[in-house]
Amino acid sequence: MRQISMLKTALVIFSLMMAFNLGVSAQRTDCSKTTDDEIVKSIQEKMSVKYADQLSHINFSVENGVVSIEGYTTSKKAKKDIEKLVKKISCVTKVVSNLKTAAGGGCGAGSKPCGEICIPSNQICNIGRES
Repeated sequence: MRQISMLKTALVIFSLMMAFNLGVSAQRTDCSKTTDDEIVKSIQEKMSVKYADQLSHINFSVENGVVSIEGYTTSKKAKKDIEKLVKKISCVTKVVSNLKTAAGGGCGAGSKPCGEICIPSNQICNIGRES
């Protein structure tokens, strides 16, 4: 009798594990069909919820799922939160953050203006771009 009870318990646990795994796999995004521009748009949408005031001085560029962040934030907490937020975006494989915590001066060699910040000359400026 005790073996049957243990077997039933094990079966219930196994069933729950399988149901959970199926639910998780169904939620995954096919990243082979997600463009870099779609990732930028997702980042900007998530940012606008909590950090809309920061969007004018942060640029996100994406290449093959690798997100580069350039610009500045108004606090160290905002910097960490934004980096965490970007890492959680679907299809982001890596985050390279060059965020500072204060506004900088003019653009140096190899960079260009983008909104209120400077970005590497080879990146696309996404600040103020229509979503």
